[in-house]
Amino acid sequence: MTMGIIHITSAIGALFTGTYILLSKKGTSLHKRMGYAYLFCMVAVNITAFSIYELFGGFGVFHFFALLSSFAIIGGIYTILFRKRLKNWEIQHLEIMCWSVVGLYAAFFSEISIRLLSVQYPFLWIGLFGGVTTSVGAFLIRKTKKNHSSANNR
Repeated sequence: MTMGIIHITSAIGALFTGTYILLSKKGTSLHKRMGYAYLFCMVAVNITAFSIYELFGGFGVFHFFALLSSFAIIGGIYTILFRKRLKNWEIQHLEIMCWSVVGLYAAFFSEISIRLLSVQYPFLWIGLFGGVTTSVGAFLIRKTKKNHSSANNR
């Protein structure tokens, strides 16, 4: 199995599990199991990302975002492992993991756009699709955080 196939398969798994987690009830045993599946998929996505160089011929923008993604995954796990020491750990975990999934979607739409539209101006398409995805994600994360905070204050 090539790294590209592992990367794509893991990314698809992460898209499904990440989307499920965002849309489902938080804290259930299924949420936790899906979270572990998401973690496994994202670790595979990020590790394999560093072995794929066809698009830019070396370290490129997607590698930079794979580093950011790795930090998000570590941050999400940190909030779980040290939840007793962290004030508002649930909000921190929610926000970090939401950004992880938004980043995954931004990478997905950016990757698809440069593969289908034009390799002539890759940074234009990466910026456009990644920026739109991130903007929509920021709006939804703010709304989710607000709803989650107000639900916890009742």
